[in-house]
Amino acid sequence: SSKLARDGAKSDDVKKFAEMMIADHEQANKELIEVARKADLGIPIRLLDHHQTMLDRVKGAKGADLDRAY
Repeated sequence: SSKLARDGAKSDDVKKFAEMMIADHEQANKELIEVARKADLGIPIRLLDHHQTMLDRVKGAKGADLDRAY
């Protein structure tokens, strides 16, 4: 959703926030994947249903509507 917001939001503030979220979450995900692998834990390959619903809401929005949805 952050990549969608970065590329399609109307507000510069939303775009800046999306960039921050992308950077933070990419780093956190790298660390979590490494910990999970070391602990021999599975890594989810799909979103939870409520997260997919939120992503779909952002995917379907444009401009100011995308800003609000995000």
